[in-house]
Amino acid sequence: MKKTKIIVLIGHIFLASILIVLVISIMKKVPNNIFCFLDIGTYGVPPESIEVNMSNTCGQSFVSNFDNLFMMSIFIPSQNLAKDGHLCFHLKKNKDDQNDLVTLKWRINEIRFLSNNFYIAPPDREITDKGFHFHFQFPPIRNSKNKEFYFYFDSPGTRQGEGIKLGLWDNRQYYEALTKGTLYKNNKPINGFLAFRTYNTWIGNPSILMDEIKIRLLKDRPFLIFYCASLFIILTGTIITCIKINNLKGNLTWKKTLH
Repeated sequence: MKKTKIIVLIGHIFLASILIVLVISIMKKVPNNIFCFLDIGTYGVPPESIEVNMSNTCGQSFVSNFDNLFMMSIFIPSQNLAKDGHLCFHLKKNKDDQNDLVTLKWRINEIRFLSNNFYIAPPDREITDKGFHFHFQFPPIRNSKNKEFYFYFDSPGTRQGEGIKLGLWDNRQYYEALTKGTLYKNNKPINGFLAFRTYNTWIGNPSILMDEIKIRLLKDRPFLIFYCASLFIILTGTIITCIKINNLKGNLTWKKTLH
């Protein structure tokens, strides 16, 4: 009896999972980068901080260990974020490159902890009383493996004392996978490292994958028939099992009543 219930439950979960994936794919609400993983970063809380304002820019070089760099984060220490200034992020191939690969801009009062919504392999997004990691995405950089990059933050027009503080480490030993990197303040190297993280993804849009499966099924009619027949058998078997369980419960209840 218990084994039958477990089998029925597993069957229902399996069918429900397939249905959910199909529905979400059709609605095209699946994130483009549903799988992601941490490359460079640390789980600790940085002991130092540096303010970015109109007088101070802060940058960091690093080498990506994987292809498809598509997300980064920076540690934001606990502070008053109800400010009118802006924080800008620039990612370049190297420090001396004149062009940005990525440029992002936020109002300081819009920077907050962002919860994870859908990722199957979620990035770490913890929040502490000492601060949080602010995550931001950009189009995947496909050939990023073993390439050196440079990013920096600036805040034009924000006066000193009204900027935003970023987390800072004083030693590389806190980092995972940071093989090379230099911290810069106003384009000059200084000791330490920004408390940043990098994330990579596997390229592949689930909706495109579903379209490819559809094309594959239509090309091979015998396999399509076999696939549909298998789903029909599973669904029919599940329904029959549920009916039998309900009948069995009814019989047991009737026997208890007689006794």
